[in-house]
Amino acid sequence: MVPLQSSLAIMASVTLDLDVTMLFQLGLVLLLMVVLRVLVFGPYLANLDNRKARTDDARQEAEALTEKADALATRYADALSAARAEGLETRGALRTEGQTHKDTAVGQARADAQSTLESARERAASEMSSARETLLGEVDDIARMVAEKVLGRSV
Repeated sequence: MVPLQSSLAIMASVTLDLDVTMLFQLGLVLLLMVVLRVLVFGPYLANLDNRKARTDDARQEAEALTEKADALATRYADALSAARAEGLETRGALRTEGQTHKDTAVGQARADAQSTLESARERAASEMSSARETLLGEVDDIARMVAEKVLGRSV
């Protein structure tokens, strides 16, 4: 503590003289403060206030745009959901209609095929019976020809 006490003792022995130079220096400091306030600190503080105001405006605008984007996203999601539901409903209706059309077409094709098959069977049966009748009429002639060939003489 001794060095501190000695420093304080030296400072305590200093006496200030109030004279004109002191007042002149005080005036210069005050003048410099006024000039710096007008030319430097005033515009700087105004610039800071202006920047803060612009930043606040930009934040408010960003919040408004975010809210608008959220509302649009919600509306888009709702519209997309409704469109999907409508698409699924339409797809189900078209699938049912297609199945009905397919069943009708397949049933008609089966009926046509059955009718064609029946007419072909009837035609084959009638051709077979007419061929049978024709052959039954020629049985005696064919039997005689076979017997002549086998026996080698006329019968």
